[in-house]
Amino acid sequence: IDYLDGINHGRLFALFLHPVHRAVRMLAQQKEEDPIGIGRLGTLEEYARSKYLEANWMVRHLAGVPKSDTPNANDLAVAKEVMRTKFIVGMVPYKDGSLKRIEEYLGWVYPKGGVNCRQRAIADATAAEMSNVKEGSPGWVALAKANDLDIKLYEYANHLFFAQKDMFV
Repeated sequence: IDYLDGINHGRLFALFLHPVHRAVRMLAQQKEEDPIGIGRLGTLEEYARSKYLEANWMVRHLAGVPKSDTPNANDLAVAKEVMRTKFIVGMVPYKDGSLKRIEEYLGWVYPKGGVNCRQRAIADATAAEMSNVKEGSPGWVALAKANDLDIKLYEYANHLFFAQKDMFV
C-alpha cells in the first residue's frame, strides 16, 4: 500500500516502545520459540550481531524497505512522513494517556467488563518497557547501534505525541 498516495485517508494508531526494549522483548520471545537456534545466544551483544536481530524494524516497515536492503536516511524521512500524516501516536512511557487519546479519537466506550481489556493492554506495555537492560550497558549500546534509525524515529514519535495533544483537547 502506498500510504502517501493521497487516496488512503485512514488513521493508524500505535503505542511506540523504545527500540532497544522492543529488541530485548523480541529476543525473549524468539528464545522461547527457538531454544536450539537463537536460544544459544548468551548476550545481547551476540544478538545484536546475529542474523536473528530485526534491525531498524519500524523504519523498514513504514518505508517499505525489503529485508534484503539496509534502511537509510531517506527511508527514515519517509517513515517520519508516514508517521506524521497517518498515525495517532501513543508512547509506552505515557501509556494511560496514550490509550485515552486513542479511545477518544475512535469514540470507544467500554461495555461492562471491558475495562479489563484496557488494563491488560497497559500491563502488557508496562512489561515490555521493563526489560532488564540498562541504558549505556554493552548490550544497550550494541542494540542501539543496530537500531539507530529506529531510535531517531522513536524520538520523532515522542515529539509527535506532544505535538498531537491539541487534537485531543
